[in-house]
This record gives sequence, structure tokens and C-alpha cells, in this order.
Amino acid sequence: MTQPNTSRITQVLLQQIYKDVLGDFKTHREFLWKHRGGFAHYIKRGYKEQLLKPQICKGTFSLEKLSYALDPNRDLFLLDESNLDVTLYMLKDSSDMWIETPQYFWMRIAMGMTIIADNPTKSAIETYNVISTLKKLINKEALSSSGLAI
Repeated sequence: MTQPNTSRITQVLLQQIYKDVLGDFKTHREFLWKHRGGFAHYIKRGYKEQLLKPQICKGTFSLEKLSYALDPNRDLFLLDESNLDVTLYMLKDSSDMWIETPQYFWMRIAMGMTIIADNPTKSAIETYNVISTLKKLINKEALSSSGLAI
């Protein structure tokens, strides 16, 4: 894998997001394990705190399949100073700590966009793979509300 050209600002911000959401980890392997395993917990927490739509949490999607589709390596290659504003739309809790990583965010957007699809899980993964790689840009309205209990 090519070394990403990530600014120091982006690296520090990502470290803070990961610490807020995943806690401490020592190795990249542990990070990946926590990232994948934490996805279902994030969804349940978002629902419990009334941030996410019930359909996101109540069996519409296979959270396990979605968690295996997540690719946190995309953060280093796609998140830079020109598009850090995406973090403005990521969910935080009442103590102003992030509860979603950038890839959780992209998957939440994909889930919100595909919630009524014939196969929501498959459609969410396909949509996630397009939007999380910035192959298709999403308007600010979708970024600010997709999947949210508003």
C-alpha cells in the first residue's frame, strides 16, 4: 500500500476521533479489530441516544456484514485538509466526543440512502463503496440528515 500524503492536522484529528470512538489500541491489527467490532455498538448507541432512525437498528440491515465491508484505510487516503468539513456532520455525544469514525459515518449515510431497498444490506455496501471513496459526492442535506432520527 502506498504511503498516504496525510497532513499532520488530519493525522491528529483522526487520532482523536479513533480514541473517542474506539478507545486505546496499540497495533494496526488491534485498531482494525476494534473498528470492525465497534460498528454494531455504535449503531446501538446511536439508537439508544435517539440519534439514529429505528430502521437503521432494528434488523433492516445485517450489521455484521456491514462491519466487514468497512475500510478504515480509506481515511488516510481520502481525508485531507480540503475535505475535513465532513467531520462537521459526524455524530458526537452530549459531551462533544465523536461516536462515529469517518467510515462509520459513510456507512450510516449509505444505510440511510438504502433503507427501503429490496436488499438493504447489499445496497448499503454498494453505496458505501461509492461514497466512501468519493467516487460520487453527496449533497450537504444528505450528509447532515441521512439515517438520523430527526
